[in-house]
Parts: sequence; C-alpha cells; structure tokens
Amino acid sequence: MDLIIRGLPDNYGAAIKSIAKRQGISQEEYLRRMIQREVSTAGEHLVLDSESKIRLTLAQALERNAALTEILIQIMEDTNGKQN
Repeated sequence: MDLIIRGLPDNYGAAIKSIAKRQGISQEEYLRRMIQREVSTAGEHLVLDSESKIRLTLAQALERNAALTEILIQIMEDTNGKQN
C-alpha cells in the first residue's frame, strides 16, 4: 500500500531525512518502522488489564517523545547551521 502525506512542514521532512540517514536507512524505511511500531501495539490495549495498559501507554509515549526529540534536535541543528 502506498500513502501520500500532505501538509507536513518542510523542516519535518528535513529532520526525517537526517534521522533516517543517521540510522543508515531510507526515509521510507524509517517511516515504515514508525508506522509498524504504532500499528503493532494498537490492538494490545483491548486485552490488557489497567496496570498493563498504563505501562504500555507510558512506553509508547516515551518512544514517541524520543522520536520527536530527535526531530526537534535536527530542526534546531539545521536552524543553527543556517544562522552561522
């Protein structure tokens, strides 16, 4: 299946490109892995007890936070590079 995502800010695209390059994978593969990680855990919430749901939700939030932090760092590095 092919997806087209419109409306992303340019700096997101640059950050995704940079993160993927650092990981030695294509942008496509980087995004595929992010989507797979999100989708693979989506159904788990239905069968877990409350405490397990909380732990899983926290772990997922931490993963998303780490990914967003990487993007933010890249944006800041790109911005600082353009200012110098």
